[in-house]
Amino acid sequence: MIRMAILALFLLLAGCGTQDPRLESAKMEEAPSMEELTEIQDQQRLEELEQIRANMEPDTLVLGATNPVGLHPFSHMDYSLYQVMKLFYDGLFRLDKDLRPVPHLVENYSFSADYRILTLDLRPDVAFHDGTPLRASDVVYSYELMRSNPANPYYGKALEKVASYAAIGERQVRITYSQPNYLGLYYLHYPIVSRSYMTDARRYNPMVPMGTGPYRMVSFQRHQSMELEANEAWFPGSPKLKKIRVRIFRHPEQAMTAFSGNAVDLVFPQTYVWYDYSEDSSQEMVEYPSNRYKMLLVNQGNRYLADPAFRRVLSRSIPREDMAKDIYLDHSVPQEYPGTPGGWLFKGTLGEVRQQEQSLAREDPPFDTSLVPQGQSFTLLAKSGDKTMELEALALQAHFKELGYTLLVRFLGEAEHAAALQARSYDLALVEGKYADGPEYKDLFGTGGRYNRTGYSSPVLDNALDRMDRSAGEDAFKAAYVDFSVSFQREVPAIMLYSINNPIIYKSFVQGEISPNPMHALDGLPGVELRKLP
Repeated sequence: MIRMAILALFLLLAGCGTQDPRLESAKMEEAPSMEELTEIQDQQRLEELEQIRANMEPDTLVLGATNPVGLHPFSHMDYSLYQVMKLFYDGLFRLDKDLRPVPHLVENYSFSADYRILTLDLRPDVAFHDGTPLRASDVVYSYELMRSNPANPYYGKALEKVASYAAIGERQVRITYSQPNYLGLYYLHYPIVSRSYMTDARRYNPMVPMGTGPYRMVSFQRHQSMELEANEAWFPGSPKLKKIRVRIFRHPEQAMTAFSGNAVDLVFPQTYVWYDYSEDSSQEMVEYPSNRYKMLLVNQGNRYLADPAFRRVLSRSIPREDMAKDIYLDHSVPQEYPGTPGGWLFKGTLGEVRQQEQSLAREDPPFDTSLVPQGQSFTLLAKSGDKTMELEALALQAHFKELGYTLLVRFLGEAEHAAALQARSYDLALVEGKYADGPEYKDLFGTGGRYNRTGYSSPVLDNALDRMDRSAGEDAFKAAYVDFSVSFQREVPAIMLYSINNPIIYKSFVQGEISPNPMHALDGLPGVELRKLP
């Protein structure tokens, strides 16, 4: 049913595109617009890049990124540049394959009994690219720089619960939190910079990053490229991949086009239309949990949606598995409550949460017209121009029809969609979001949360969220997360659909294990090798 509905959408779009041939002929005689000239220039540049790549040395990997305004590690906001910067810099912690924070620049760490004080002992074998050893004063200075850029979405959360930080000697850092903060470890993956370099007016160059990471800057050409070389003194070991060239593009889509034209070897898009993906023998792909999710906002001003029993049976009825298969080609993970499915927390509590949810499901009536009479209409808000969202809206419309209801879809542009969400002029709204670095959901679903877009309020949810937020240790945190997950499915403040995976797509001559995670899409890149020319 979903596939037929999707096909109908394509036929509709195709029909809307039919025009009078005379108009097409007249259009061809017009002078090219500025937009068309830009496209011609982009195509010419792509052809030049393809030729350059074909003639380039075989030990250089070519990445694509968007044009940076600057390379200050705490002021940029572009996703692709944020990932490239992690090749220059290391963080105190990193995520392992289970998405658990583990020490990186840190040798040992300990929390106080109340989880308000975190003590970090730095590794003694770490140096910046200029040979200067890593010191505690560098960590403190990095925190000061983060604090000076509070609007940056990547770093604002890192300091939210930090009361103070101090260097204890040359190799120890003490962070004091305003409350118990087991989740503090999730916010220690940010770049650590060299204080001596960045405060030296004679040496500091804002376009030359100075970190402890696996690569150092060789050259930077604005609007063109960055040249990186391996940091042979990197403390985990000398990178196998010796050279990286970062091609700079105006828009993320141009990097994908360049990849298709063999001008770029590896791409790591922040968002990806999985429906368009097709396997190619000349390329490889690895996917990873992105911390992105899709959900339906529920306006409880609608008298039917105000009933938690109806919200529960409606949520259970959603064909998440079919949508994940037909629209995402199984590159998303269906779920009925928040969490990152590939992470240790979600996997470690799944059995207990599922057992309690099944007990709850037995208490609810089956889906029939006893809750909401057939023929009832609901409105669904969706964003136009977003191919994936259009397919999802169509699939949901078909599903509601099978239930005996009418789902009226309102496709709006970006600004109109945001305004309608703000005004809550919908019954259901299809939205995409991104979880915080740590598994915390107070901002999304807590009373007064900054991203709680429906204004939902629940003392039960608030209690569980507050216990998660103030957990003193892993056991307390897991117990609070289980309570939150079960309460979420009992109350259904929103209808979760699935978590979305992101891809790293690269040419088949790139060999080795790339191990991306939500915080570092290019993690593992230093360990790859280039076996042959494309």
